[in-house]
Amino acid sequence: MASSILRRAFYKMLTNVDTSLNFTVNQDIRTSVTKQYKSAAVSRAPTETLTNLNLEELEQHFESQQKDMPVDHMQNPYEKPHHRCIICQHNILLDWKNVQLLSQFISPYTGRIYSSRVNGLCMPMQKRISKLIRRARRMGFLPITAKDIQFLEDPKLFDPFKPK
Repeated sequence: MASSILRRAFYKMLTNVDTSLNFTVNQDIRTSVTKQYKSAAVSRAPTETLTNLNLEELEQHFESQQKDMPVDHMQNPYEKPHHRCIICQHNILLDWKNVQLLSQFISPYTGRIYSSRVNGLCMPMQKRISKLIRRARRMGFLPITAKDIQFLEDPKLFDPFKPK
């Protein structure tokens, strides 16, 4: 593949330097092109930056460009790691009767359900938690306006004042 790229580059370079050069693709490219290229380079002023290079320098130039090509199988180093919510991460079973767990996702001052931006839950778990909290409130397990006093001292699953 590199040799075909090199041949095309030589052909393009030679046609830019001198259109009267006779060279055939069937001949050995290294001998015929270098002889004609050297004679053309002596007789004419260079038109491109690559016309002053000899064959070895041109091969090195194309090899260095091949090294700059992007790698297909490399992962993106700037991609953020996938964040999993705390319920999915620990595989917690949710139930509307588990009032202590559900009260972690309720504001102690207003009794409102924290948003997923604040508590860091994924959307399916946020919808499920909201549904279970509403069900527990309808059944009388959770208060509607404020958090239960016995659950105020529970350890925090997240900091509600620092949204994720």
